[in-house]
Amino acid sequence: IMRLQPNITSIVPADAKQAENALLKTWNNPNPIYYRLSKGTNKSIANLNGAFDLGEINQISTGNDLVFISMGGIVEEVEKAAEILSKKGIKSSILIVSSFNPSPVNDLINILPKYKLAITVEAHYAVGGLGSMVSEVVAENKIPCRVIRSGIKGVVDDITGSREFMNSRFGISADKIVETALQYLK
Repeated sequence: IMRLQPNITSIVPADAKQAENALLKTWNNPNPIYYRLSKGTNKSIANLNGAFDLGEINQISTGNDLVFISMGGIVEEVEKAAEILSKKGIKSSILIVSSFNPSPVNDLINILPKYKLAITVEAHYAVGGLGSMVSEVVAENKIPCRVIRSGIKGVVDDITGSREFMNSRFGISADKIVETALQYLK
């Protein structure tokens, strides 16, 4: 929801190396910056190599059947889901969005027309964040691509658990992402 705050850049790195590069590239930015850092994962994201540029997308895989758009530490689950789908013959692209304000609107305008289905995955509320931004770009630019938003829906209650438990509960574990993709590819 920080995306909605005017004049505040939001940075959500996918792994530690990207977080390091984001800090190095933005430390002297004159405007306020909100960094949302994931914890509990030490995995490096394949093909990302720490790349970071404000307002740009990093594409880490290429496939024609669907595109995943994700940000932050949940990209790890998206990678796992894409691998499972690949074994079923479904090839997906993975796009990483690492910043809002500036947002990668032009990149999305150029990439999304290639796909009939885009699934956003975020460890955040599905409303107001990445999924909403992608939906707005699709609607405002009349892009013929269906957007499915995967994230926290509704109000978070008092049930807690491990990262794996919570990801599964909110439909953003690798297995749940695969289920969502298969459901909407039919």
